Amino acid sequence: MPDELGDAILFHHFPSKCESNPELASIIHVADYATQKLQIGNFYWDREYTFDRNVIDILKLGSEDKLNELIESYTELFQQDTNNFKI
Repeated sequence: MPDELGDAILFHHFPSKCESNPELASIIHVADYATQKLQIGNFYWDREYTFDRNVIDILKLGSEDKLNELIESYTELFQQDTNNFKI
């Protein structure tokens, strides 16, 4: 596995601490945040999940409100996809 990918995965809960590729770590962090916010899969290892607000600047998202609006705009799509995967 490339070091940058490994570091992004390792630091995705704290992407601002990732030196090699904070953008990729931040993207993974935002995806994790979206699944928590939309309650798509709740995993025991994410119980202590804390949103790293530094991703707003790292990814140039503008504000946390804008990020939340973006995530909420995908709510219906995520719910449909989640229902398609239920057995």
